[in-house]
Amino acid sequence: MKKANVLSTLMMITVLCGWVGAMAAQGQAPQASPWKDRAEYDNYNAIIQAKDANQQVDLVDKYLAAYPQSKVLANVYEIKLQAYQKLNNIPKVQETATKLLEVNPKHILALFLLSTIFPQTYNAQDPAVEQKLTAAADYSKRGLELLAALTKPANVSDEDFKKQKDQLEAAFHQTAGFVALQKKDYPLAQQELHQSLERNPNDAAGFYQLGLASLPAKKYDDGI
Repeated sequence: MKKANVLSTLMMITVLCGWVGAMAAQGQAPQASPWKDRAEYDNYNAIIQAKDANQQVDLVDKYLAAYPQSKVLANVYEIKLQAYQKLNNIPKVQETATKLLEVNPKHILALFLLSTIFPQTYNAQDPAVEQKLTAAADYSKRGLELLAALTKPANVSDEDFKKQKDQLEAAFHQTAGFVALQKKDYPLAQQELHQSLERNPNDAAGFYQLGLASLPAKKYDDGI
């Protein structure tokens, strides 16, 4: 898929996951200052205030080298992720999202990002294709589990909660269906893609993949 489409997806993912992240953070108890010293605080603020994406990446790398045990590593990697998005650097976006997951295995943005980009950058000739298919299926599974446990905040309407959650679930199910399709598990592919389309009935890519998943069954029924 063209890079422009991938980047458009990244922007949607950032908005949706920012919404979910804000919901998940509600009700959490305030924490003590995360800063080791004033220098760390100043370096972190410098990252936030930087206007140029390349400068942000450089400042993040210096911060990570100086404070590898920082209590705000997830925040720092999120900033780096957004910077690489602005630079249209998809490989670095994926690399940073993977690092973000290492810091927080339940980070919905990283899971959603890696899950959703995978079908758009899939390469069947990649020597590591099987490992990447397995990883993508795991990202989708973990994302769906997190969404299933998500509770609606009091200040969000039922309609808005369902709409945003449906979009996230649709993307995870579509990736799971895509992975099953590549593995030639057509019943599972159809099941996952149906669930995706139930939540996002206007997804042309989902219908296309469902058609591919349904072809083997049709050939069998027709005796081909």
